[in-house]
Amino acid sequence: MPRKLTDKELKAIVDAELSDASTFAGSRLSDQRETAMRYYLGEPFGDERDGRSKVVLTDVADTIEWILPSLLRIFASSDEVVRFDPVEPNDEEQAAQATDYVNWVFTKDNPGFLILYTWFKDALLQKNGIVKHWWQETERVEQETYTNLLDEMLVELVTPDDVEVTEHSQRAEILEDPVTGVAAPIAIHDVKIRRKTRDGRVAVENVPPEEFLISRKAKRIKDASFVAHRVRKTRSDLIEQGFDRGKVMRAPQHVALGEQETEQDARYIHDGTDPDESERTDAPMQEVTVFECYIRVDRDGDKIAELLKVIVTGNDILEVEEADSIPFSSITPVPMPHKFFGLSIADFVMDLQKIRSTIMRQVLDNMYLSNNTRTELPEPAIGEHTLEDWYNNVPGGAVRTAAPGLMREIPVPAMWQHGVPMLEQLLQEREARTGVTRFSQGLNADALSGQRTAVEVNALTEGAQQRVELIARIFAETGVKDLFLAIHALVRKYQDRARIVRLRSKFVAVDPSDWRERMDLTTSVGLGTGNKDQQVGHLSAVLDRQLLLRQDPGLTRLAPPEAIAETFRRIVEAAGIKASDRIVPEARDDTIQIAPQELEGLIAEQAQIMAQQNAEALAQAQMAVDERRLASELQADLIKQEKKHEQRIELEETRAEIKAELREFNDAAEGAN
Repeated sequence: MPRKLTDKELKAIVDAELSDASTFAGSRLSDQRETAMRYYLGEPFGDERDGRSKVVLTDVADTIEWILPSLLRIFASSDEVVRFDPVEPNDEEQAAQATDYVNWVFTKDNPGFLILYTWFKDALLQKNGIVKHWWQETERVEQETYTNLLDEMLVELVTPDDVEVTEHSQRAEILEDPVTGVAAPIAIHDVKIRRKTRDGRVAVENVPPEEFLISRKAKRIKDASFVAHRVRKTRSDLIEQGFDRGKVMRAPQHVALGEQETEQDARYIHDGTDPDESERTDAPMQEVTVFECYIRVDRDGDKIAELLKVIVTGNDILEVEEADSIPFSSITPVPMPHKFFGLSIADFVMDLQKIRSTIMRQVLDNMYLSNNTRTELPEPAIGEHTLEDWYNNVPGGAVRTAAPGLMREIPVPAMWQHGVPMLEQLLQEREARTGVTRFSQGLNADALSGQRTAVEVNALTEGAQQRVELIARIFAETGVKDLFLAIHALVRKYQDRARIVRLRSKFVAVDPSDWRERMDLTTSVGLGTGNKDQQVGHLSAVLDRQLLLRQDPGLTRLAPPEAIAETFRRIVEAAGIKASDRIVPEARDDTIQIAPQELEGLIAEQAQIMAQQNAEALAQAQMAVDERRLASELQADLIKQEKKHEQRIELEETRAEIKAELREFNDAAEGAN
């Protein structure tokens, strides 16, 4: 008979895996993540000296904050983060409903945008971003009061299993039967009830990197032999969740030790806060460390390892149950082959931030010394007031010396002229490593220098975006796809009744229990190649071609109304407008049926309208030309009139000058006589 593992043996196996995973996560990996957080926050390097520049550049933060908007625009600009593909020919409608509902669960039941933001930022900064997903049961209790109830009404009210009577009073009243007219006593009830409503939702939550543990041999989460979530919970919360009170109360209180705490502290160091300063002393609110472990182990002795969920704290196991899957999804911007942990964008930038900050400090120090140089003071020149005057560095002030000509300033070479080009060169190195260039950050005054054409600038911008697009594709095909497949599986397994939700501007009843299992999932990372303007342009050109095909009776089948509506819907989505179904109605073949004669008449009418519009446009253009010619002629006349007026004034001034000269000449001649 197979021998089963005892709880003590299972606890020993779990403890060994926890020790190994904690050692693995707490080695260089934890130090690198802590350092990356400090660099992101622009904290000092620790080698600063008093009296010297202590500036710290923020290359890590600048690079990550420029990548994030591009990634979030790719994933969050559409109503569909993912799309489920049909499994069979008649499966389109169910696949479309699964797509709409799973996306709705992520963005409405959960803060989808904030989850993506934190998830991506963790990955860009600290190697791997982790999210946890599970089915969360909630219970809501409501108090209700009812008065003047008859027996039948009371029975109907308290019959459901989710109703508990908390207060009840009964009294007799004499009422006359409206049929027989006979008065008789009737029982009247006043009652208070407590109604318990249970509900379930898919919950998605970001996991801080220091709380996630995984076997050092693991390559992927779903194949890992051991995964754990290390969290802090109060004893009250654990007891409320139904765990054994005795085991919870004897669990040791959390103590802030180890690499997990240093990683957490690095997150709070910027504002000087410490999450451990407000520890409670009352036992129910004391925090204990809980490990939610997922381990593959042969517990039943059949020589086949099962996936178990084991919750432990201190020396006790709180819960053991079989698990279908490991409820975590991970992304990393630069995956390392055959390893779980990849590289972050911070890993490519931290050394450049240190070098650029060092050079900037030296440049500033050199400028400080150039503006406030050191002075050579020979002892024979030092008088009673020399040092006092020299320390009192007032612009234009005098320094009294014992002997003239001995005091001199020590010249400082202008090294900043060499440091500034070095900073620019290192900035170019950062752009080459990360793909985040000044072109992708928006054009500035120097972006078009060198007489670059628009085609060249566009090529540079697209080239710079290739690294970001690769990161987006990696995120989409790894963690994002795993997350949405997990959401689909959770609603299929646990949602036991239909739910009324609003999808595509309509309220529909969604019952995932009728869905088939799906693994064909497409991640909608944008709407194709190119930026939004290019997508709108390409789709608009396709729409024009489709409308031309509709005008040819022999080619109408190549552009059915459904295809035209779909193209228009994609144009609306590419323009960044959500809820495109409200703008683009559903198209059916029977709504657009045009006879050949009607089509010819429409084409002729359209041609007549076009000709009329062209004629009106030509007439308006001719009028504009005539107006411009008339304005030019009027302007020329005004110029001529102004010139004539100026000439007349000059002529009058000349005549006046001649008359004045004649008078002076006559006066001089008379004086001579």
